[in-house]
Amino acid sequence: MVHTFNGMAMHTFIEKSRVLILLICAILWSSMAVAQQKDILVSGTVTDAQAKGIEGVTVKATAQRISVRTNSNGEFKLMLNKTDELVFSKMGYNSKTYELDSASTDIRIILDTTANQIEEVLISTGYQQLKANEVNGAITVIDEKMLQKQTGSNILSRLEGITNGLAFQKGRENTNPQNNTGITVRGYSTINGPLDPLIVIDNFVYDGDIDNINPNDVESVTILKDASATSIYGARGGNGVLVITTKKGAKGERINLGIENATTLSETPMDRREQYMSNDDYIAVEEKLYEAGYFNSNLNSISGPVLTPIVYWLDKQKKGIITSDEYQERRQFYAASDLRKQYRETFNRTALQQQTGIRLSGSSRLNNWGISLNNSHVKDNIGQPSSRVNLRLNNDLNLLRNLKLATSFSYSLRNQKRDNIPSLISLMQMGTRQEVPYMSLYDANGEEEAFYQYWNKNLIDTVGKGRLLDWKYYPIADSRETETRSRYAELLGNIGLSYQLVDGLNFAVYYQISKQDNVADRQYNSASYYVRDMVNKFSQINEKTGEVTYIVPEGDVLRKSISDYISHNLRSQIDYSKTWGIHDIKLFFGLEGRMTRTDGAAWTYYGYNGDPLGYVPVSFTTRYRTFPRGAQSSIAGASSLNPTLQNRFLSGYGNFNYTLLKRYSISASMRKDGSNIYGVSTNDKWKPLWSVGVGYEVTRESFMNSLPFQYLRVRSSLGYSGNVDLSRSALPVAAYFNNPVEVGGLPAAAIETLNNPSLRWEQVRQINSGLTFQLKNLPISGSIDYYSKYGKDLYGITEYDYTTWGMRGTITKNVAEMKGEGLDAELIFNKQWGFMALRSSFIYNYSSSITHRYYDEGLASKVSNLMDRSSVQITPVEGYPFYSIAAYTWKGLDDNGNPMGFLNGDVSIDYQALKNSAYKEGEENGVIRFIGSAIPTHFGSWGADLSYKRFTVGFNLMYKMGYYFRKPSINYSALVNNGAGHADYAKRWQKAGDVTSVPSFEYPLVTKDRDSFYLGSEVLVQRADHVRFQFINLSYQLDLNSKRPLTIDLFANVANLGILWRSNSDGLDPEHLYTNPAGRTWSFGFRSNF
Repeated sequence: MVHTFNGMAMHTFIEKSRVLILLICAILWSSMAVAQQKDILVSGTVTDAQAKGIEGVTVKATAQRISVRTNSNGEFKLMLNKTDELVFSKMGYNSKTYELDSASTDIRIILDTTANQIEEVLISTGYQQLKANEVNGAITVIDEKMLQKQTGSNILSRLEGITNGLAFQKGRENTNPQNNTGITVRGYSTINGPLDPLIVIDNFVYDGDIDNINPNDVESVTILKDASATSIYGARGGNGVLVITTKKGAKGERINLGIENATTLSETPMDRREQYMSNDDYIAVEEKLYEAGYFNSNLNSISGPVLTPIVYWLDKQKKGIITSDEYQERRQFYAASDLRKQYRETFNRTALQQQTGIRLSGSSRLNNWGISLNNSHVKDNIGQPSSRVNLRLNNDLNLLRNLKLATSFSYSLRNQKRDNIPSLISLMQMGTRQEVPYMSLYDANGEEEAFYQYWNKNLIDTVGKGRLLDWKYYPIADSRETETRSRYAELLGNIGLSYQLVDGLNFAVYYQISKQDNVADRQYNSASYYVRDMVNKFSQINEKTGEVTYIVPEGDVLRKSISDYISHNLRSQIDYSKTWGIHDIKLFFGLEGRMTRTDGAAWTYYGYNGDPLGYVPVSFTTRYRTFPRGAQSSIAGASSLNPTLQNRFLSGYGNFNYTLLKRYSISASMRKDGSNIYGVSTNDKWKPLWSVGVGYEVTRESFMNSLPFQYLRVRSSLGYSGNVDLSRSALPVAAYFNNPVEVGGLPAAAIETLNNPSLRWEQVRQINSGLTFQLKNLPISGSIDYYSKYGKDLYGITEYDYTTWGMRGTITKNVAEMKGEGLDAELIFNKQWGFMALRSSFIYNYSSSITHRYYDEGLASKVSNLMDRSSVQITPVEGYPFYSIAAYTWKGLDDNGNPMGFLNGDVSIDYQALKNSAYKEGEENGVIRFIGSAIPTHFGSWGADLSYKRFTVGFNLMYKMGYYFRKPSINYSALVNNGAGHADYAKRWQKAGDVTSVPSFEYPLVTKDRDSFYLGSEVLVQRADHVRFQFINLSYQLDLNSKRPLTIDLFANVANLGILWRSNSDGLDPEHLYTNPAGRTWSFGFRSNF
């Protein structure tokens, strides 16, 4: 599928100029030069207006990035370079900057009290930098110090639990291909569209893999939450925006060398034994089913379906091939097997990650520059290695007095090697039997056991009469016979030219190129099960001569795949900033264009040999008779080409901010996006989005002197942002393929998605009101924001005349709506007593997202839509939360262990009638009831850092409240038909007097909908509230008194410490009902600067 847009001229220009631009960047790097500078000992005193020394003032050298605090007399000492500058700051005082010169050896600084220190924080929106008091939207800045509280190699994972408005939705599924992070900002803004927030790195949208970004290169992450902040990103800002700013060389900085090293040990994931049936119980069920004749159809089938070991040996015993004693011996062996323990001892191990980074930065009279190199090596919990190398360079050059050139370059290379190590659950799968817990990797003699997961043992032992290759699967040996190597490379190049036309007026042009390449090779050695299976399946045996013809040649099989992504971004912008007495104005407007292109291919070599290089051609179109069942099939692995997909965006945008008397402010932004994705006419391709905001710094009023606020600012905003699903198109989408040779082999196409010319952008309106405060006599500050959302034109299904197409009776259009509201709050306590300091933060979030309008497919009871869902995916039902749980009313078990419901005012075991009533009347007659949200509605964290001199200890707790989960349990239909059991089988009702809520095992399965009633009943719904111990930090700062200042921070971190409290009584982890929780991680290392 290729989208078109009237922007080919821009595209052609960018394509031809990208090499030239990168060459310019390389040349400019040769301009880096620094002059040698002498160190000087700087000392001084910091006092207030009454000449009293101020204790605890942070004295920060901006160039060297080191800092000290004043003692009880307000005194400090630093060894610095004469071109450096010092920033003196403390809560409650106006910060002051001091430029050093050759005479600056004894400094006297006077700090004035201030109404606010919060307003001095600089906020980067991706288009401009603002002070906090200039922002009328909801924005949070996470600085480098906060990011260093966690040690993960993924920058986004370091945001969990340390900021408000951000939620990590664990255990949830969404099929949209653009959902990769599992992060939501202020709940949800779409139903079927992409849920991830937009990620911006160094002012440009980033569509690459976030694992390519080295966290040690990041200076800050700014979270744009409301429409006033996000509408400047237009049609892609509806889910919130994460603006990542990387480190750069600072003006006036002396040569600074930073070295970091961290080692992380990760324990193996915790085993969820409560998930599986015991071996004895499972074997007993199979014996019961065998005696009842359940497996007879498989045992008598000429196609030879796969049999589990117990069923296989039961049949051998029945036929007299083995004795009863021999069967019991085998039964005891399988009953005593511990596959989970074997798996841990064979494949699992403690993961090891080592991260090392070095950064060099500095400046001269004309430029400031920085270069960093980072290397990461990982061996995961199954011993698979991977590595990542990051190289980043930046150079800001003053070409002329008013002309500046900024260039940056980054390169990331990730390599990964994977053996064919099976998962634990895959080893339990035997044909159609999904969870056979008694499997064993070793036989009674300790030798590796063969697994018959794909073909019946009797079948492959006899087919071919010994003329085929060994057809047995040995999981341990086979794990070493297949290797996958993947290489992911990413190049980012930026260049920006800015010119100051007059005082306060600047014109700038920015360009970025992003190039990503992914190459994967999967090689199956000739001894691998995959190759042996393919060779055997396609072998042709002449029954008269016994000659074997190998359609698939013996030798290795190599599968290769490549994918490419390239994007070009071009932006021109005019900025204006001016102060006239009591008036402050900041505005900018600009144009930007963006073009992305993706493509890829995959192919397979059979009979591959690396040395000497060669392979054997095979026919991928011919269909052959295959072993062991005689089915017709073609060889897998034909070459394929991914369609080239091109998306183009063209946007105009602007922002205006006016402040009067430094207390009243008004802001507005507007953006109009155009794209080739939607519409068939020019007007349909474009979407205007806007926002307005107001702010009032109350503490600048004289009447506030008597109130307890040192700083108080209120703000409000209204705006519209959008959401775009890049996987959708207004044009018809077809899948192309070749017909089999026997029917002509001609190419064909199948329409998979109809043309949809009315498809357009989703739109989200958000209203936000908030305040930021700092108390006068208490070291407490914080912020509170309330917001409401309304999403319209959302993607949703609606009725469609299927007679015009025939595939389905619905189509996706912009017909759905949602509503949401929430509250973000943060309280910070920051106090110092002499050499001791305490900083504590409490974060609270409330978030609710409900479906306002959605097609209900004709069901009379809307809430019944929530009955049969696992609550791990969005279930759009009008008037209910996106993720919801409804359940049958539970009335216990009857005298035979049958689950009972409530129907027409009485208990009932008529499950079909209960189901019909649920669909028709819903909650009206009490047969079902809505229980609540399946995702947290109240969540946040509490953390603290306690410092004494140079030693700091900190921790962080996370809490999630106000939601429910549906506990997994035994499904007898799944147990009988698919072999999927659950540990609750041991708790089942077996005789009168048993106290349990697990129904009896009914076989034969004669009562329709009995299982679905039990699994959908309220007895399995539990509160998911819990408090989790996220991490503990320890750090110690070494300050070596040398001629050149040197600081070394030693740190240690322990994370994933488990749940401290949970509301459910079964000890379940609500976030890991179907996956194993991650084990604890132990990290230690150092950070140094000199």
